[in-house]
Amino acid sequence: MTNVRFPYGISDFGIVAEEGYLYLDRTRFLAHLDQLNTRYHSFLRPRRFGKSLSVSIMEHYYGKAHKDNFQRLFGQYYIGQHPTPRANAYLVLKLDFSGVETSRPEDVYKHFLSKVKDGIIETMRTYPEIYAAEDRERIRQAEYPSLALQAFISITKAHKGEKLFVLIDEYDHFTNEIIAFNYDDFKAIVSQNGFVRKFYEVLKQGTGAGVVDRIFITGVSPVTLDSLTSGYNIGTDLTLDFNMHDFMGFTEAETASLLQMAGVPEGELPGVMADVRAWYNGYRFNSEVDHQLYNPDMVLYFAAAFAQYGKYPTKLLDANVASDYGKIRRMLRVGDKERNYQLLEEVLQQESVREPITELFSFEKQWTRGDFASLLFYLGLLTIKGSELGFMDFHVPNYVIKGLYYDFFQQVLLQRAALQADELRLNQRIASLALENDMHPLAEALETVLQRLDNRDARGFNEKAVKIALLSLLVPAGVYAVYSEYAIGQGYADVALFRRPPILQPKCQHLIELKYLQKSERSKLEEKADEGRTQLKRYLNHEDIAQHGDFKAWLMVVVGYEVVLLEEVLP
Repeated sequence: MTNVRFPYGISDFGIVAEEGYLYLDRTRFLAHLDQLNTRYHSFLRPRRFGKSLSVSIMEHYYGKAHKDNFQRLFGQYYIGQHPTPRANAYLVLKLDFSGVETSRPEDVYKHFLSKVKDGIIETMRTYPEIYAAEDRERIRQAEYPSLALQAFISITKAHKGEKLFVLIDEYDHFTNEIIAFNYDDFKAIVSQNGFVRKFYEVLKQGTGAGVVDRIFITGVSPVTLDSLTSGYNIGTDLTLDFNMHDFMGFTEAETASLLQMAGVPEGELPGVMADVRAWYNGYRFNSEVDHQLYNPDMVLYFAAAFAQYGKYPTKLLDANVASDYGKIRRMLRVGDKERNYQLLEEVLQQESVREPITELFSFEKQWTRGDFASLLFYLGLLTIKGSELGFMDFHVPNYVIKGLYYDFFQQVLLQRAALQADELRLNQRIASLALENDMHPLAEALETVLQRLDNRDARGFNEKAVKIALLSLLVPAGVYAVYSEYAIGQGYADVALFRRPPILQPKCQHLIELKYLQKSERSKLEEKADEGRTQLKRYLNHEDIAQHGDFKAWLMVVVGYEVVLLEEVLP
């Protein structure tokens, strides 16, 4: 067991620095921020990407309250050795809008007001030489978030020379949920008289009064800020900025170093890195950047588990990440639901979509495919692969996110087929494949789903749609690493099932060649079957597959809604 302490789940920089946790230095970006001509910034990243820890670092660096501990906190890091004039120069107001209750509009208001008051009062307690007990009581008595902030700014202004640095973490955590459930409720809180808009109007006024000198806002999506329009039109968004790309997230070299510190033997490192790369890498937030980033929370989850137990975690997907990212179903409600669903289908069929990235979201105009693709990008469900002619090539970043898509499609598929997962006994069927090399139970489940789809859902069915249905039954179980259109030589196997650590029990690995015919094309069955057999034999004899020595190949032919042929193909 290694002695390195990995800060998985820790977002308080004071704890990280003072209790000896590992921190990959990103403090050079604070120096960069201080050199910018702009003062009021927003920086957006997907859930679980290190935003809260970064905000905590800024709180400790800029806050006067931490001046006496500067060397202990930052001495070993870049910014400690190259401090800027703004180090420990501010009264810091830190607000965190995660955890705001959204079940009822009145609850949203009450919790937002409480968050604002609590943040202000905590700041006042941090600086007792400036704020008196009666000042805190004045904040407690405020009936509106905007009035609480206005009173705080007014009180601070009375102390000549004091400046505020306002940090807002997870600014849109609650508004994203509201958008997904009820757009009218969202519009009400960000419109001209909405309490969220009024709050940001007062914050903007504070900059004009010379009290609020700096603002840094983190969140996931720009939709809420864009919807505030003139209520808060002073900010500069650094989300896609080339120079800020690596502020959050781990590089390839950093991830390899972390795994070595976690105790991964040098001889095993390439294999472990290949797995970690497939599951956690792939994020790019600027088309001109030449590298991708690993999700830091996922990597720390893996490293902490490996450091403690000397092996892979039981589940490669952290349950907290699954909870935070599993919002595809909710976001499908935004805009045109059917068009959104078609785009998700396209993502899985083609592995990518090409759309312009939305620079300014507005619900006052028609919601487009590009808007939805851009929203998925900000949520971390798509990422940038490249760009051409002003269009972004968005693709699925890694296997974790791909699994979330298929989990969503399984739910949709079963809902449309009026089936429950328990009725299909999917886990038992996949266990039969893994432990007995029996593909027939899985084929029966696919046939059951296809036959239960009504005519509307089955209209336009083709081979790609059947393959998505098959993958949606396979992927969520998590028994295999499942790949669609897996490259083998000059060809592509429709589906490839690989063993994946830590689940090594499956007897064999599998290739599936799927063929689909309309009922009217049934006469072409043997022709299609021969084509599939030829492909599978070529794949089995290719060195990339033959070297494993344990691949089985299956030909599956679907005619209409029936699996009419399932056979094992030998080399």
